[in-house]
Amino acid sequence: MTVGPAVAFVRYDETGAVTEWGRMALGVIERQRQAGARIIAGGGGPDFYVDLETSEARPKQDNPAWLDGMTLRDVPVPATVMIGRTAYAVTDPVVELEFPLPGPYAVEVRSLRHLTRTFECKTFEVTP
Repeated sequence: MTVGPAVAFVRYDETGAVTEWGRMALGVIERQRQAGARIIAGGGGPDFYVDLETSEARPKQDNPAWLDGMTLRDVPVPATVMIGRTAYAVTDPVVELEFPLPGPYAVEVRSLRHLTRTFECKTFEVTP
């Protein structure tokens, strides 16, 4: 049985996040899609997401978030803010950051449709 030449594909989850990409025969992609798999023909990778309305892989945009002191501003909504290994769901474009101990902290802003942006925050011990 001939299934055709290999073409680019992406698999994605229920949110549109790309979970796998590569190349396979178009016929195989179509059979998997018809069987209910979240898969489409088209290029993609970790810097892409799938628009669920159009079923097209789209490149992620630059992340507009920026750090103003200890406040994240213009955070895409919804997003996830990662501090260390802890994830915080964000539903507001302004996020006030607080840390329990002095020191440096890596803060990542993750969003389905935007590239991940990383900031370094440093807190200092306040002595009376």
